[in-house]
Amino acid sequence: MDYDTTLEHLYRLERFGIKLGLDNIRRLLSLLGDPHHGLKVLHVTGTNGKGSVCAHAASVLEEAGYRVGLYTSPHLVRFNERIQVNRTPITDDDVLRLWSGMQPAIRAMTAARAIDHPTFFEVTTAMA
Repeated sequence: MDYDTTLEHLYRLERFGIKLGLDNIRRLLSLLGDPHHGLKVLHVTGTNGKGSVCAHAASVLEEAGYRVGLYTSPHLVRFNERIQVNRTPITDDDVLRLWSGMQPAIRAMTAARAIDHPTFFEVTTAMA
């Protein structure tokens, strides 16, 4: 599968809308081996200024020698902008690898039918 086809598949997930609650994302992350456990995370919420706060925090942490991942939404030009490591957007190959790695978990969720199909937001968050 190429990059453009991968994005088509990702954007098709938007048809599943927005789901409130954390059951879906918890199940998805569990099926992926809970990759978020053990990470040191700064989670910024609120109405205004999140992008600026995150960009500034990422810059400060990187200058202090940390390897910094940044996940933002929406992107301005390319999907890859949503997921950055040390202020560098992930590559097209990274998007392909992450999407491919998600497939067994997505199939397991849809086969079980106990939980709704993961949404675009849930999948992109798990990719990050």
